[in-house]
Amino acid sequence: MKKLKLLVIIIFMTGVLFAQESRGLKPVKVPEAVGNSDGVLYTSSHALIIGESDYNNGWSKLSGVKDDILALKKALEQNGFNVIVKKDIKSSEFDKIIKEFISKYGKDTTGRVIIYYAGHGHTEINATSKKSMGYLVPTDAPSPIKDRDGFLKKSIPMSRFKEYSTTMEARHVLFLFDACFAGTIFGSRSKKLPPDISYLISKPVRHFITSGRANEEVPDESVFIQIFINAITGNEADNNKDGYLLGTELSLYLQSNVIKTEKPTHPQHGKSFDPTLNQGEFVFVLKRDTLIIDPEEYGKIELKTENISGKLFINGDFKKKVSENKKYIFKKHKTGDFIIEIIGTKNWKSSVKVSPGKTSKITAKIERKFPPDPETISMKKIKGDEFIMGSNLGHSNEQPIHNVRLNKFKISETEVTYAQYIVFLNNRKVGKDGIFGGVKYIDIDAYACALVYNDSTKEFSFKANSYSESDNCPVITVTWYGAKAFCKWAGGRLPTEAEWEFAARAGKDYKYSGSNNINDVAWYETEKTKQKTHPVGTKSKNDFGLYDMTGNVWEWCYDSYNQDFYENSKSLTDPMYKEKGREKVIRGGAWNSDANRCRLTYRESQKPDYSSSSIGFRVVIPY
Repeated sequence: MKKLKLLVIIIFMTGVLFAQESRGLKPVKVPEAVGNSDGVLYTSSHALIIGESDYNNGWSKLSGVKDDILALKKALEQNGFNVIVKKDIKSSEFDKIIKEFISKYGKDTTGRVIIYYAGHGHTEINATSKKSMGYLVPTDAPSPIKDRDGFLKKSIPMSRFKEYSTTMEARHVLFLFDACFAGTIFGSRSKKLPPDISYLISKPVRHFITSGRANEEVPDESVFIQIFINAITGNEADNNKDGYLLGTELSLYLQSNVIKTEKPTHPQHGKSFDPTLNQGEFVFVLKRDTLIIDPEEYGKIELKTENISGKLFINGDFKKKVSENKKYIFKKHKTGDFIIEIIGTKNWKSSVKVSPGKTSKITAKIERKFPPDPETISMKKIKGDEFIMGSNLGHSNEQPIHNVRLNKFKISETEVTYAQYIVFLNNRKVGKDGIFGGVKYIDIDAYACALVYNDSTKEFSFKANSYSESDNCPVITVTWYGAKAFCKWAGGRLPTEAEWEFAARAGKDYKYSGSNNINDVAWYETEKTKQKTHPVGTKSKNDFGLYDMTGNVWEWCYDSYNQDFYENSKSLTDPMYKEKGREKVIRGGAWNSDANRCRLTYRESQKPDYSSSSIGFRVVIPY
């Protein structure tokens, strides 16, 4: 039976505000009535997320951890945190990673820090003292049933986090443990909420919250963390609607909502018994524009999406990003007539009437087209011509420069997107593991992959993550075989290396495709890329009207790789190097490449069954 998880949130803080802020690493400002005189509460905000999912040695794998940490990462980034993610770390790395994080980010006395762990947990009973001790379980720790000594050697005792907390100088530190533990952590007590917020935030407190009673378990996909995120980003948990969410209010909200889920648990809460550490309240400052309406004046909107994703607007106001084939419920919504619009790869617009106490249901639906046509894959015609390929100023595999003649061809205006590749996968009925006919087209299990498979509909859909914010981003984690299969299905093939370079040059002698200034034409390794892909066509195009030939993602070419091929391809027409067992050419650089690797003559290669968060492709159709 799969071992499940229990969420434990341990909050260490000194009693001032935990405020929301806009995206970006900026000082957190609070109203003058409750902050310092300058209105600045936090000068820095950093978070370390540790996700353990790929277990062995007798522990079940935890696939739900991947989604949980993505959701938490996004919520924290929206609250202004610099987020560092570490996944599937071994016991030997655990202590080092946390200490390095504390050393780098935990010394700012006016900053805030979060350390989050998701994975297996285990409780051992001391044979002498009979006391319970909780442990975090790294991926390489053996099962205590089979090897107790090995487990104790490799697991991480919860007591170690007390040591970590004493070395921290940050004003507020929040520890979150998403793991299964037997036994309670504290004794619960209640306290009436004092009305004076200023008094509450001036006093220290250590507040403890668990996702359930002792021995309770929750599903692999943590419902508790979802409700926790809802509480700090909305206004429903704020009982008196004063714009401040107290730790006690949060606890009661969790207790009343987690128990209503399909697999309920019973969250517990309490404060430290130390009288010097239980006088205050942990406080979240909620957004001032949060909607507060009397019960008789609101209704609900239930929105379902079918084959469409993008940014959702209600009466012109942006609400959130929505994914394909999902249901979204907007509670306590104003009554009246509203225009709902989704803007993405495809746009959709409709109206809805919201009545008091009623649920207005609406479906946003876009019909798929099979196979792709000029409306979904825009092609540019390229006239055949002769050009000088390579560079004598580059690496040895870029030399010598040589004349190449090409016949005319059409090439896709942008890199193939998730939206386009999803149509292909579903039309070909590719298996849920991304494999078709024994060949892996795309690595569905890769951390960066933004695809999910619905067992009921037998179809793939897009699910945004930290690497791809919309289905208009280039598809990644696709193998050369998967790229080749898509091109054949669409009536074409991958570009040859010569076709790719000719199209990238666009008749000019630029260093990059379309400009000598890489920032004009490419997403590459800079602070602005934010370590992710970007929607296609958002930088300047080259003179052939092609986008992202430099940067965003590397692009598979049809050719096998041969470092010395240029020596033997002089004065050839439509040169192509084919040899089984060889790596395949990739060109153009990516979001995580430096400027040198983005030069339009730069060449690299990868095995055809390899996939990456930085490799995609585009289509060529001879005509």
